[in-house]
Amino acid sequence: MHSVTKSNEKAESINSTMPANNKERSMMSNQCHSSTYQYSFRIVIKNEISSSTTTASKPDGIEKKKLKSIVNKYLIVDCLKGLKMLPSNSIQCIVTSPPYNKLGLREGSSYSGQIVYDTYDDDMDEHEYKRWQIDLLNEINRILKPNGSLFYNHKDRRYRHRDYPPEEFIIRSDLNLYQTIIWDRSCTANQNAAYFRPNSEKIFWLTKSSRSTVTAPTFYRDRLPECFKSSIWRIPPDRKNKHPAPFPALLAEICILATTDKGDLVLDPFAGSGTTLIAAANLKRSFLGFDISKKYQAMFKHRLATSNSDINMWKEFYVVEKIIDKRLRNGHVEYLLKWKGFDHNQNTVSEEEKY
Repeated sequence: MHSVTKSNEKAESINSTMPANNKERSMMSNQCHSSTYQYSFRIVIKNEISSSTTTASKPDGIEKKKLKSIVNKYLIVDCLKGLKMLPSNSIQCIVTSPPYNKLGLREGSSYSGQIVYDTYDDDMDEHEYKRWQIDLLNEINRILKPNGSLFYNHKDRRYRHRDYPPEEFIIRSDLNLYQTIIWDRSCTANQNAAYFRPNSEKIFWLTKSSRSTVTAPTFYRDRLPECFKSSIWRIPPDRKNKHPAPFPALLAEICILATTDKGDLVLDPFAGSGTTLIAAANLKRSFLGFDISKKYQAMFKHRLATSNSDINMWKEFYVVEKIIDKRLRNGHVEYLLKWKGFDHNQNTVSEEEKY
């Protein structure tokens, strides 16, 4: 998450270099037990991470920076100002989630489970908030590559017995709404008995458009486990992240893996604790993040240094979803298992296919 308040401080950045010759991958062997079959493994990709913090010059209006100078950095800069620094047609993938303006929609009235950010009150006038988001989406349309993708996480908000879907302002932007994905969180802090529990959020897959053409985005669906090839993703929220409103790393990994190649640039203009950036680094993509909170920047720095380059996605390929049947044979119990994400047309996954 991020805020709209403009910062007068200079843009600060953290650089993470990832030389290919320093990356290693290891996999634990499958473990088999007599009564059930349990497969576990771990992939480790070692990144050489710079612990130094450098300072970049303050952006001047819509002056364009050389892209290479800000790749693999987390900049302390207002999101819209940061976007205006970037060249047109320069970003392959954006995975982000803005603040929802729930307090602003409620005209300052507090609510159960209220989110408190480090540098932002989430209390904009609702009309101003929608105008801000449209401006931001239009700027993203400019910087996206023709085959690029934006995954924009938002949710329906409620106030005074009415639902406020984000589509109301998204469709007014220049971007093309390519598909709507449902993120099934399976839980919610909202237990209001007046309506069904809002257990889900939305991920809007938006693509670049212009007056003359709309280009289909790069997309590799077969890289994903079967359980994430549909438009409903069942992913529990990240309860270990100390940021007040994080989304799970697995969510970012799905978006990045499905729409980018190694070395592509991934952006999060509401970087928060850096979940998107870490997922990009672990998947061997370049990254760039904007936020105005130095506290969240420090969280990102710590998380990146201690992440061990774990990729949550690979675990989904080898998880038992349920036991279908069992039988006794030669004095032993045999189980017929349904593997989560298993595709009967493909029973092996090569390393190249994963990326």
